[in-house]
Amino acid sequence: MQTITVDTSFFTGCNTGCNKRKEVIRKYTQIGYFTLNLDDAKEYLYAKSTKRRILSWHDIHVNVFI
Repeated sequence: MQTITVDTSFFTGCNTGCNKRKEVIRKYTQIGYFTLNLDDAKEYLYAKSTKRRILSWHDIHVNVFI
């Protein structure tokens, strides 16, 4: 597993509706990764309508961290 650390200068946290800062989590652990390719895109799009077409596609690499 891969672990990343985020510096507070890069990520300062999120504001809630009450303008209170949430706790900043500085370490994340990778729990998975996958690539969405042209076949995945066609399967998703054609499930909704077979009349639509994909004219250009670049693979999307997704990393999931918690």
